[in-house]
Amino acid sequence: MKNCLLVGLYPNEACPVFTIEFAKALKNNGYNIYAVLPDNIINKSNWIELLTERNISFIRLNRGKGKISKKINKYFSVLKFLLSYKKILKNILTVEYEFVFYTFFHRWNELVKRKVCTEKNILFVHDPVPHSDERKNRKSLQAKQIKKMDEIVVLSKRFIPICVDQYNLSRDKIYFMPHCLMNYGNHNNTTEYVENEKINFLFFGRITKYKGIEVLLKAFAEIEKSFEGAFLNIVGGGDFKQYEKDFSKLKNVMLINKYIEDNEISSYFLKHNTVCVLPYLDATQSGVIAIAYEYGTAVIASDTGGLKEQLCDGEVGIFCEPNNVESLIKAMQLTIQNFAELKKQSTKMIQYSKLLNWDNSVRLLLDELK
Repeated sequence: MKNCLLVGLYPNEACPVFTIEFAKALKNNGYNIYAVLPDNIINKSNWIELLTERNISFIRLNRGKGKISKKINKYFSVLKFLLSYKKILKNILTVEYEFVFYTFFHRWNELVKRKVCTEKNILFVHDPVPHSDERKNRKSLQAKQIKKMDEIVVLSKRFIPICVDQYNLSRDKIYFMPHCLMNYGNHNNTTEYVENEKINFLFFGRITKYKGIEVLLKAFAEIEKSFEGAFLNIVGGGDFKQYEKDFSKLKNVMLINKYIEDNEISSYFLKHNTVCVLPYLDATQSGVIAIAYEYGTAVIASDTGGLKEQLCDGEVGIFCEPNNVESLIKAMQLTIQNFAELKKQSTKMIQYSKLLNWDNSVRLLLDELK
């Protein structure tokens, strides 16, 4: 049995779920799995159930709260790792791996990469084109890391030629795997659509500028003038201050401004007549779409980046132009005025979700990598 090492160093949001689902699929495809993970990863108990203790190294990534504290903790953590990496990585260092997969870009990937033995280091590049509000330093570090990898995996085919040009990579170093289901919730339950009940528009996920919340608030201000049976839920952690003025003018709204735990996600997607709205200004693909597939939730999305490809090349979903309030209003009106279309979209989401199987997708990826 051949060995694979997975490195997923973010403790929350999409990384823990994506990484463990990928690990399960590799295991089901006949690989012996090892993992390097942060010690405060949110699904730690699931990892301990999946792998033996000797197959996991949990590492501490110290972070302070202030700018100065963060810098001090960052350098202290790196120094501590370099001085004691043999103890921290334990059995990970004694194994030779066919592949080492870095499931998300992280600054510490380079530290692990220098210490492990493998034929191929492979990075999943979730955002080949950094988001418009991404820090310049992070963009630069990601570009350098991409160029140092033996191969990369993108989750949207349209970004293959972009990676060739932007990072000066050979085409044969770039592979594609679709974004599979995130498997957060109870798979026996899907969003119910009931005629003559209110429509629950849902913005879900980390609150950041590139996701177009300002456009959504302006569109909903017009929607609620004409439709009493419309409600907007904004759910996710992040800085909401810049949107408070526009939000305060709205009536039929709810804001849950905090990090959403995995076991809470279903409560938002399983509300009757939920329509997940992704008014993104720019994007590659979205983990929120993967969650919507899981619950059969109808989706409105901006036609930007790889979102249309993720939605079955536009066969699924209702689309609007990015950064266009009028276009978003028309898409939202369609879901309110045409119940048959709403039901149709939910059915399509459920049907297409069956194709987003981790085991099959990972098997195809492994075949290509070999």
